[in-house]
Amino acid sequence: MARPARNTGFTLTEVMVALGVLAVMVAVSIPSVLAWMPAIHLKNSAYDLKNAMIRARSLAINQGLEHRVLFDLDNDTFQVDKGNLSSGSTAWTTVAGPDTLESGIAYDSTTGGIETSGTNPVIRFSVRGGVVTNIDVLSVTVANEKADTYRVSVQRRTGHPSLMKGG
Repeated sequence: MARPARNTGFTLTEVMVALGVLAVMVAVSIPSVLAWMPAIHLKNSAYDLKNAMIRARSLAINQGLEHRVLFDLDNDTFQVDKGNLSSGSTAWTTVAGPDTLESGIAYDSTTGGIETSGTNPVIRFSVRGGVVTNIDVLSVTVANEKADTYRVSVQRRTGHPSLMKGG
């Protein structure tokens, strides 16, 4: 006995309606996603700075040589440099970077009295993991075009960096 044929699948009209609904949903959501992008870029840049500080501290401890993070305020970049001595380095070699802050992100401020190399601020880590400075907390603040900010701070004694939104 033959079975009757079943119609399975979707008609062209049903597929077109589904695609139309999907297109409307995407069109409505795009402005929301675009509005979040500056905040996402800001947070990513702040995490990149924090990770550079963690790396410099770790390298200083593990290699027994000073390391620093150098912030180029004019070009919105940063890099990790290795010193030539365990204390009081006189020559520096770049080991990571320069890395550029994400699109639309710029340096907003740094702690007053922070060490500089030329005109660029630096945070220098000792072989014990602390920061070579007489200031208890050093910080670098980044901002996006909406004036939202994140502050990346590092404790002098421990060298541990932290992030704070709206710094």
